[in-house]
Amino acid sequence: RDLPDLGVSRQLTRTALPPEHFPTSTNPELAWLFGFWIGDGCTRDDDAHRTWRVEFAVPEGDVEVRDEIARVVTEQFGLSIKTPDKWRVAVNSRALVVWLAANDLIGGSHTKRIPGWAFALPLDERLALLGGYVDADGYILPDGSGNAVSLTSTSTALLGDAMELAAVSGLRPTGPYRFESAHPHDAHRTIVGYRCGIGGDVERLDVRNRRRSERLGGRAYRHSDRSAAGVE
Repeated sequence: RDLPDLGVSRQLTRTALPPEHFPTSTNPELAWLFGFWIGDGCTRDDDAHRTWRVEFAVPEGDVEVRDEIARVVTEQFGLSIKTPDKWRVAVNSRALVVWLAANDLIGGSHTKRIPGWAFALPLDERLALLGGYVDADGYILPDGSGNAVSLTSTSTALLGDAMELAAVSGLRPTGPYRFESAHPHDAHRTIVGYRCGIGGDVERLDVRNRRRSERLGGRAYRHSDRSAAGVE
């Protein structure tokens, strides 16, 4: 069942590079952006080629998600996004790359972690971070399947973080489970991945991708600690 909401917003680390208007503490908008970056983002830090970029993997068909990232980046950091190709949006800013690293938001697909400070955030910020992760790399399962949300990663450590954050937010995580799938370019290879499920009152997740949020809102039944198949 729900735990008391004793969380507090995180006072963010400042560095010498960011302008004065960079945020100094977390809020739901930032938490959602952090969650999306954890799920499907990367940074490029190449001094030799003078390239410093924060990228989010968002195909051009997800117009609403691209617009939401652009809005949050502009409102929170005063920066604008670029569209280098049909698969990504990017923020060209050395200051932002350095700032993310200073606040423990850095890493690749095998090394990313949810920062330890995220577990002490207020409930609305924890749900926003999880919602951003779902928007980036989640799947809404068919109604009646038990778990409502599925998250996939190559990292069991990252999925463990997501499951723990879900648990302390009053949701019901399960897994992680290992699976193999065919390699998209080599018929002789397989790809190993891991998946976890999240059930419970998942409508509380701050999911902003309409294709996902509409499926969450239309669920007929969710499991709780006080019911069995909808019977109290």
